[in-house]
Amino acid sequence: MRILRLTRHEPTKEQCEELVRLFGNGIDVITVSETITDPRRVAELVETYKASVLEVVLPIGLLADVLKVVDVPVIRAVMNREVKENGAVEFTFSHYERILKVEVVTERL
Repeated sequence: MRILRLTRHEPTKEQCEELVRLFGNGIDVITVSETITDPRRVAELVETYKASVLEVVLPIGLLADVLKVVDVPVIRAVMNREVKENGAVEFTFSHYERILKVEVVTERL
């Protein structure tokens, strides 16, 4: 099983452990740090790396389009954000979730 991560951040120890728990030992995790603007590029990377799972950090509009062009599960890491007294921000891994659908609901003002 190969997991393709499209993110600028290396996975934390906790993320790696959770990926093994979810997908089993022997997974191959590949991180690609690239600015993505076209969902077809994501599909191309999934095919190039023969990914079974896609982990992403993408803007919501692009994420919605990616879901339409890839045939593998798309997941994301949920991170807790904590602002320290000195103003520094610390992110701590919470869990993974599978993205099934992106929907924006609005109302006219």
